[in-house]
Amino acid sequence: MMRQRSYAWVNVVGLAVGIACTLLLALYVQDEWSYDNFHTDSNRIYRVASNGRLQGTDFNTAETGPLLAGAIQKQLPEVESVIRLANWPTFPIQVDTAAFTERYLLLADSNFFSFFDFRLLVGDASEVLKGDGKLVISETAAKRLFRAPADYSTLFGRQVKLAQGYKATVVGVAADAPKASHFHYSMILSLGSWRGLEENGFVVGKVKTYIKTHQVQTIESLNTALKRFTENEIAVELKQRYDISKESFAQFGNFVELFAQPLTDIHLRSDLENEIEPNNRVAYTYLFGFVALFVTIIACINFVNLSTARSASRAKEVGVRKVVGAMNHKLIFQFLFESYLYTLLSVGLSFLVLVLCLLPFNLVTDKALSLSDLLQPTLLWVILLYILFIGLFAGAYPAFFLTYLSPSQILRGSLRSGVTSHRVRNVLVGFQFVISIALMIATLVVNDQMNYLQEKEYGFNEDRVLNILHAVNLGSRASAFVEEVSKVAGVESASFANRLPPNVDGEVLVMHNDQRKQYLMRLYEMDAAHLKTMGYAMTRGRFFTGDSSDFHSIILNQTAADELNIRDTAQQTVSVFTQPNVATTFKLIGIVRDFHFRAANYPIEPLVLLQSRAPNLELAVRVAPDKVSDAISSISRLWNDFSGGAPFEYSWVKDNFRKSYQHQARVREVLLLFTIVAVALAALGVLGLAAYAAEHRSKEVGIRKALGAQRLQIVAMISKDFALLVGVAFLVTAPVAWILMELWLQQFPYHVNVSWWSILAAGFVTVAITFAAVSSQALKAASVDPVKSLKTE
Repeated sequence: MMRQRSYAWVNVVGLAVGIACTLLLALYVQDEWSYDNFHTDSNRIYRVASNGRLQGTDFNTAETGPLLAGAIQKQLPEVESVIRLANWPTFPIQVDTAAFTERYLLLADSNFFSFFDFRLLVGDASEVLKGDGKLVISETAAKRLFRAPADYSTLFGRQVKLAQGYKATVVGVAADAPKASHFHYSMILSLGSWRGLEENGFVVGKVKTYIKTHQVQTIESLNTALKRFTENEIAVELKQRYDISKESFAQFGNFVELFAQPLTDIHLRSDLENEIEPNNRVAYTYLFGFVALFVTIIACINFVNLSTARSASRAKEVGVRKVVGAMNHKLIFQFLFESYLYTLLSVGLSFLVLVLCLLPFNLVTDKALSLSDLLQPTLLWVILLYILFIGLFAGAYPAFFLTYLSPSQILRGSLRSGVTSHRVRNVLVGFQFVISIALMIATLVVNDQMNYLQEKEYGFNEDRVLNILHAVNLGSRASAFVEEVSKVAGVESASFANRLPPNVDGEVLVMHNDQRKQYLMRLYEMDAAHLKTMGYAMTRGRFFTGDSSDFHSIILNQTAADELNIRDTAQQTVSVFTQPNVATTFKLIGIVRDFHFRAANYPIEPLVLLQSRAPNLELAVRVAPDKVSDAISSISRLWNDFSGGAPFEYSWVKDNFRKSYQHQARVREVLLLFTIVAVALAALGVLGLAAYAAEHRSKEVGIRKALGAQRLQIVAMISKDFALLVGVAFLVTAPVAWILMELWLQQFPYHVNVSWWSILAAGFVTVAITFAAVSSQALKAASVDPVKSLKTE
């Protein structure tokens, strides 16, 4: 009886853990799929993005030209309204004497609060973003910047100083954007504040363009309309800005296209350049869905296996009760009732496990999931069906098989050779091993790839390089600041640049020799000290010297030189469209060795390096290894003296590379966590079945011991069936997992290969866990006095 109870509690706890894990992953997947659904017209809102090719270089960006929105509104009758958004990832602001850095500064057209369903708490929705210098702040920003005023209307008219002395006036307070939005804001600045924006036309991407249609449209019909529009408008702009005909442009394989993205697809199905915020990938939701399914299957197999194993030992009870007159329907009701009772207990216990695990799960996944999310009808139906089917499967064997056997079959023992066959349970246990091995291999490969990306050499010495933001606030004092920083003890070199790796995101059109061929390349602007500061290496020619003549010089990376078919720097010139319709000719003075200026999960692209007259958006400072803390303190004091009150914000270039893989790192952590849970559940099931097998064969063990069998022989006898299952599962799973993970790795331009040790490690762990579980129960059975086991049997 005690053993029966222990099996029952192993059953309940195992299923509860499995259900809790499944619900956690279901909450995660449900949250990911709910992004942007809170907008009333979400099914009629689309983002217009662009892609194309320039001389073999593809681009695929979320940004479009500023003039596009107005033209679409006029020319496409299916469009009801349009809006343009722009964003600056970090932005320094100053309120009175306090300085802050805003992470989500958004610029928007005046119809922002009528186009989207973000709530404006205070202010006139139709007026707050009209004109120049109008600012709406979020509720969280209002509390942080203005110390939580009791009445938000008292903030009207307050001045906020933005970068470079620009001032904006608070005209409204909005509720925080929901977590499940593909973009967020702490401040919304009127787009009219961006002077000169309209000069960028249709082609040059500066804003994100959203359209709302009169009725739901298919993507195909929208893209067809956008294609017609593009052919007309782009042709005009190419002629006006670049003096190139549409036919000449297309002759060399060049094209530009616009395409629509449903609003609710952006978070999971968009991985374009210049996204407002990093998006997730729909493949990861499928992955977590499969993991949830696998954990559920393992937990259910355990529950059904142990339930049927326990019920088989109750065959004599069924036989005796039928002899004394028990009716079949009453026996069926009893077994099903017990099964559903245990299932309900497991579900109840799973909610307790869920409460304990929800907070750490939110921290790992950067979510804000709550138990109230379980009240969604879909999840409630899933839970109800879960209870219905698991209770039925677990109770089906005793309820519908044992009860329909005749008492004579049961009591004379003929059941032992047929009904208690282990084949079904062996298949289920083998399937558990297949899932466990597959998850372990996947987790090890994902871990190897993430480690590879984080430890990869980036083509320059990225160690100990500080990335100081908001250097634009130094203004005319920038040169003096760098001079003072260079004198700080521990500072080896300091240099300005527009952006530092892995965030170099400028783009320019480049020409060489044939003026009809234009190449889209990345742009990296810097000063003459940048080579020393960053540790780049020249393969040919020289770097910038700081001489005024170098303002007309250009450096290419090796990929760009290959693209332009340049083998030597002598007597070479390159033309760059530094302004719309204005191509400037530069003298080529050097070719730099390729390095990663974006995250290493992007391929190295053609790059143009220019010495700029004012490349002062960011500052790179290389510090000595033994002077890091003192150097940062000294630079901070200098910053306060020179920046006019702007916040001192810095990071390490190496950490910035690691942050670019932050989302994949979260996926790795979640996958590792639930793989451990799945393996633990499988081990728990094997432990329970091993205990049952040892108990069920106690008479056989007693006879063998009486005849002189040793403990190891007893252990081997009980373990061989499980060992065979592990071996078959490994041979089936290993090649399939190898192929699938190799396919997964192909999405990365730089990746590891599936290593043989990952495959063997998964097999070894499975064997070790199985052997530990089985041998512990076998040794316990082998330790029992044979006289006692034969007597009780």
